[in-house]
Amino acid sequence: GNSAQLLEKMGSGEIDLCVTDASCNDESIESWKIFEEPLVLITSKDHPLARKSQVSFSETKKEKWIFFSEETGIFKILESYFPKESMKHCGFCQSSQWDFVVEMVSDGLGISLIPQSLYQRYLTGRVAGISIKENPSLSISLASKKQRYLSHAAKQWLEFSKNYFSQLK
Repeated sequence: GNSAQLLEKMGSGEIDLCVTDASCNDESIESWKIFEEPLVLITSKDHPLARKSQVSFSETKKEKWIFFSEETGIFKILESYFPKESMKHCGFCQSSQWDFVVEMVSDGLGISLIPQSLYQRYLTGRVAGISIKENPSLSISLASKKQRYLSHAAKQWLEFSKNYFSQLK
């Protein structure tokens, strides 16, 4: 599920731990940022912006955006750069599926924002990746419900993950 669904399942007790890209304002949930993922703008290869090595968000205001779903961290980042009213006018469509978003961009139907590692691993050659002057990034966090019993295995996994990701910084 997406981050909002995972946090909801954790709140209801269905799951004990989750990895999320969303910040949680729930006082009963404890989270640990494990890394920051830089984001890149993607366009079709023949899009006018594809010839640039870097753009600012202001240069994309008149473009048609293919947004990720509103509950995703990427959408929330875009909200911080664009007023809600302008997002209504520049959005072409929304999806929670990155492969659908990439196909739409590749077909020239709009532009989008994706994690840099995703672009580097799978998409180089399919779409153009352009750095953004504002350097947006997505925070990835581990989360658990405060004062909830965690099994020995869950505690071990949590500690292992926190240690592992702290060494990567």
